[in-house]
Amino acid sequence: MDSTGLLLEWAGQQGMQWDAGLTADGLRWGCRLEIYHAGVLTADNGGWEIELAIRLAE
Repeated sequence: MDSTGLLLEWAGQQGMQWDAGLTADGLRWGCRLEIYHAGVLTADNGGWEIELAIRLAE
């Protein structure tokens, strides 16, 4: 969650807008992908590399 929050905050500061919108069920993303690269699974998930891909609005 920390990585996603940092990315969303940074993009907002840059004036970027995501392909997302509010619905009755909450925020709906047009396209969002989170990939967790993990060599050895640990209890705290520390050291995982996270790849985030979120489509921008046109």
